[in-house]
Amino acid sequence: MAIKGIKYLPASVTKDEALRLYKLLAKVNHKLGELNAEVSHAIVNESFTQVFSLIESTQSTRIEGTQVTFTEVLGEKDKKRKSSDVIEVLNYQKALDEGFHLIKAGNPISTRMIKQLHKTLMTDSRGTISGAGDFRKIQNFIGPDKKIENAIYLPVPANEIADYMANLEFYINKESHRTFASKFNSDDEIIDENAPALLKTAIIHAQFESIHPFLDGNGRLGRILIVLYLLQEKTVQQRTC
Repeated sequence: MAIKGIKYLPASVTKDEALRLYKLLAKVNHKLGELNAEVSHAIVNESFTQVFSLIESTQSTRIEGTQVTFTEVLGEKDKKRKSSDVIEVLNYQKALDEGFHLIKAGNPISTRMIKQLHKTLMTDSRGTISGAGDFRKIQNFIGPDKKIENAIYLPVPANEIADYMANLEFYINKESHRTFASKFNSDDEIIDENAPALLKTAIIHAQFESIHPFLDGNGRLGRILIVLYLLQEKTVQQRTC
């Protein structure tokens, strides 16, 4: 039987799970602090940053099945006619850069921003472009084939996406929301909207992918949101992009 939907945020874990998480979090924060210190003293120009942005874009789209390499993207990026794989990579880079500049300008991550970046991501893409920038209006599913009866996971119904995304947006921006009033066990550790940024990053990513609000591009956009949230929270250094 397929797993159906998800609960609203905030998330919760047992006390023992929380202890393990916070111990691991301390180690990761230490490593991240060392990395930020190195970056802050490094000479990083715009061209250097663009190369790494393109590498990230190439690797992320390969997770979705594209076969193009970084070298091939460089060879085609300035051509008038590009392969569909290269278009996907370049769209990813455009959406990543667009999000970066929106965050740098002081815009919080929002449903509006997410839709805007999705539209950029799907422009001229080989995927389902009819819904570019719009939440899906039909039930989608994850499974071994194209038959919903064989699905292993059913995301939230289309008519509930707006509420789930509002819940996620408020959680991201540390604002209270009516959907936060879930009941938890007394021995649960609640990972609420004021939890450490790195811990929230994982929860935000998992929640977005579980909602699966678009017909296509959810994986790519979800990975972009990881970067943007870490930038918004100043967990990683903001460099010119």
